[in-house]
Amino acid sequence: MSLIEVKDLEKYYNRGKGSEFHALHGISFEIEAGETAALMGVSGSGKTTLLNILGFMDSFDEGTYRFDGEDVSAFGERALAAHRNRSIGFVMQSFGLILSQTVYENVSLPLLLNGDIGFGEIKQRCADLIGEVGLKEKLHSRTDELSGGQQQRVAIARAMANGPKLLIADEPTGALDSTTAGEIVDLFLKLNRERGTTVLIATHDERVAEACGRVMRIEDGRIVSDRRL
Repeated sequence: MSLIEVKDLEKYYNRGKGSEFHALHGISFEIEAGETAALMGVSGSGKTTLLNILGFMDSFDEGTYRFDGEDVSAFGERALAAHRNRSIGFVMQSFGLILSQTVYENVSLPLLLNGDIGFGEIKQRCADLIGEVGLKEKLHSRTDELSGGQQQRVAIARAMANGPKLLIADEPTGALDSTTAGEIVDLFLKLNRERGTTVLIATHDERVAEACGRVMRIEDGRIVSDRRL
């Protein structure tokens, strides 16, 4: 079953103005639930624009986007916000953590915004996730005391807090050395394998891409190749 279906997706910035920029051109593809896929392309190719649309962070101008069978264009702001918090997990190159807070406090934040989960469940879920990413002993450590690789593990645990259907990672290994990067990729694959989470990773690194089950390449806002490994 397809988790993501996009067809003839078009995105413009400053449409109709002298500074108009056509960011995405007729993007079409499907991603099955439980897939691991890499999106490759140079800076300015449209990777981040596409990820933001898939993660309900940005709109599109033409075409269709269906997420888990639902037409995204029919979502109101409240539905989009709910999907961003509960259906999508985001991991960024810069980690995006609150460095003055502990590991537990960072991971618990999406759960506190959920509103449907009691404190006891939040506490247990956070402890389980932090253990799952290999940081059990760092539960109450401040995140600014951690290494880059450890901080990225915290970011992954936070992204998984609400049990998202889709985990989107934008250059998640870009700030890490090759050994740590490999460990982070292994963690993504573990979450996919054990939890069935669909994983989409934007990367410049061929090694990261080849670890996924599928590699899509984007150039000048167009998908130019799409192969399953």
